Amino acid sequence: MSRPHPSHVGGNTLNTEQIHAEILRFEGVHPCIYQVYDLLECLPKDCEAIKLQLRDQIVCIEGTPLINYANF
Repeated sequence: MSRPHPSHVGGNTLNTEQIHAEILRFEGVHPCIYQVYDLLECLPKDCEAIKLQLRDQIVCIEGTPLINYANF
């Protein structure tokens, strides 16, 4: 007898939907993030400090999920 997958039992369906939405969000912004990295390479050498600050901000954006995984 087959049982439903645990992620689809009760309230876990919402969690599965949230995870799926986060995956879609990441796939949507990922190409744009690479474009920003490419643009940073176009800045002149004397802008290294700004490039580093922008890279740090991009890393923060990449790592910020729309959902809080601590709730899972």
